[in-house]
Amino acid sequence: MMIDTNPRVAWAQAFETGIRTQAMVSMLEAQTDAHTRKSGRRHTYSDIAVNDRGENVVLNYTRDQVSASETTSRRGGAGAAYGEDCFPIWRAIRTLEESSPALAAVGHWLSVNDTGAANQHLDDVADTVLVRFQLAIGMEAWAGYRRARRERIEMLIKARMMQDRDNVDGTRPPLQPRAICQSIYALWGVRIVSDNWHRDGWQQIWELLGDVLSRLESEAMEPIMTATRDANRAMRNFLASAA
Repeated sequence: MMIDTNPRVAWAQAFETGIRTQAMVSMLEAQTDAHTRKSGRRHTYSDIAVNDRGENVVLNYTRDQVSASETTSRRGGAGAAYGEDCFPIWRAIRTLEESSPALAAVGHWLSVNDTGAANQHLDDVADTVLVRFQLAIGMEAWAGYRRARRERIEMLIKARMMQDRDNVDGTRPPLQPRAICQSIYALWGVRIVSDNWHRDGWQQIWELLGDVLSRLESEAMEPIMTATRDANRAMRNFLASAA
């Protein structure tokens, strides 16, 4: 199966398949067609797999017994084939988590469908965006902002993050000033006057925040796009050779 070329969709699919929760089992089991034998009433089965050192590994797990006479064999054992196609993406994400946790948090925030899981990364991403914003305008300019303006910018960061998270395929219309200000007040109790949106410079800040998030997304998704391209190329070559 080909991996979706939208890196945010591919990222989400890698986590929806459950491959993260049983990665070690999947990694071992997916390397070979395991032979399954039934062990009677205990419902305990063993798969023989090959690890990365070429050694045979016996993997034990339980299943419901099919019948008194039937012996089943599933490639990869219990659940290992589920989401196997997404393993290159999951591996790329794991590598990014180790090499750049900040970028991994950006990817999780933008891509993971489960809102609760994504919200665990909200503060980390907001901090990263704020630092990039400060660097973009200059630390002297940031130091000159009043406390109230800094607070409003921090809320604009979260609002911009929410807008960009919802726009997975780039087709959703952007939020308008009144909707942005209303959502900020409803969620965080911070008031920004939308009638003064342009006069107070909020439009310029909103656009700059969009540029910052776009650059962060590009950096986070680069290894995912590479993994997708390589995996899809390998699949196309396999299908061509099998034809």
